[in-house]
Amino acid sequence: MQSYALAARQKMKAVIFVLTLLGLMSVVAAVTGATNFYAVVPRHELLSQCIVAVYGGIALVAAFGCWKKNMLGWHFGAALIWITIAWGVFRAICVALTIGLPWLGLILGGLGEAIKIGVFGLVVLRFWKTLRREFHEPNHTQNPTPMSFTPPAADESCEPKA
Repeated sequence: MQSYALAARQKMKAVIFVLTLLGLMSVVAAVTGATNFYAVVPRHELLSQCIVAVYGGIALVAAFGCWKKNMLGWHFGAALIWITIAWGVFRAICVALTIGLPWLGLILGGLGEAIKIGVFGLVVLRFWKTLRREFHEPNHTQNPTPMSFTPPAADESCEPKA
């Protein structure tokens, strides 16, 4: 049982590190305008910066939730994974439509993108699903402690009569 707990703790540390790094890089890129050279939405730099900032914010909230082992962090992490997969599909379609490749190149490129997205989705979502048992509900404590102790009321029938 201890080996599972140790492995889960190491996985959680890696997840927190990656989410924090991703979130900080995204927020810094959005604030400094570094997304302008490769706009998320072509020809709309401000919208691209806002999208990257929101993505970074989601990553930071997910990292904080993972650190606290709060179920909200697990949900934000799952949302981040789905956003990344959806973005990969959108980007693959946009690149296929805007680059003038012959049909064989489009098919091979699309197949490569589909394999990349499928493997990412399968591995990450399976990993993330198994990591769920490390989290707990926000209002649920792991080791409940008694809130207060109220002594029983004194029973008058047991007292000696004078």
